[in-house]
Amino acid sequence: PSQPGKKQDFLKSLGLKLLIARPRPGEIERVAQLFGKTNQFNLTTKRYTVGDVVELLDNCTAQLLVAKLSDRYGDYGLIGVIVTIDKDDGGREIDSLLLSCRILGRNVEQAVIAELDSAARRDGASRLIGRYIATAKNPMVADFYSVHGFVDEGGGIFVRDLAAAAPLATRSTSFFAITFAGSIVSARSKAPRAPVASPSSSNALPRRLHASRSEGETSKISRFIAAASSHRLSIASEMASLALVLWV
Repeated sequence: PSQPGKKQDFLKSLGLKLLIARPRPGEIERVAQLFGKTNQFNLTTKRYTVGDVVELLDNCTAQLLVAKLSDRYGDYGLIGVIVTIDKDDGGREIDSLLLSCRILGRNVEQAVIAELDSAARRDGASRLIGRYIATAKNPMVADFYSVHGFVDEGGGIFVRDLAAAAPLATRSTSFFAITFAGSIVSARSKAPRAPVASPSSSNALPRRLHASRSEGETSKISRFIAAASSHRLSIASEMASLALVLWV
């Protein structure tokens, strides 16, 4: 049999399970670690810190999601991070998309972009916008958006017209049991806030979006993260928080 056929048979045999959802409080440091250390499969190489991650999670125009993978050989844990921004014109921009290199070769990247495409459609977005910022270490993803049907508009911007293009779900995603728990907490379902200008620098997003946050809000978030990192959040409170996210 051909090599592609062998790979498909191998992937089918793995029993791949992919979860895409908001991070739990105890995973925030791992998210920041991936932002800081992932170089090869990283479309924009933005280096968001723990504080930035907290601000993104609190921002109603942004959505930060994590990807977790397991198969019949074990649980790989948190292996990817996605940040999307809902724009005033109805588009949804993929601000960051990064995956750990240890899981490449399992078509995870194809499953993730297909789910982002589906979620954008469910949430009423008109366009999905990808960005690629070239570095010395990420040429492996230079054509990632192009091969998935995005139109190269120049300057590292790739656009997919969701009204004109067919959904991205392909045979590659059929190897996965996929759970996507992201669109239910989309910014489009939250109370609207004042429009926010696009950042002028690669790492400016959280600080610019939250320049007006009060000291009281910042203090509250800091206490929350401190409690999570010290394991003082009970299982019951975490389950309550999850339930709240699922119903928002």
